[in-house]
Amino acid sequence: MTPETLRQIMKKEDLSVKDLATISGVTTRQVIAWRQGDFPIPMTVAFLLLALDEGQLTQDWLVDALQSELREGA
Repeated sequence: MTPETLRQIMKKEDLSVKDLATISGVTTRQVIAWRQGDFPIPMTVAFLLLALDEGQLTQDWLVDALQSELREGA
């Protein structure tokens, strides 16, 4: 995935840098670095974004899964 594709999907799906950082388990600084092309975008993040972009999973599912994971970790 290219940085441009990452930016396009984030815009289309209304994902902020903070949103992507949270669901990816990284810092906002790392997401900014991916967007700028300073570091390669991990394949797992690319797959997640492509699945979201193609309607294979929803933001609601991501939010629910993240909240569930955070509850289990508490």
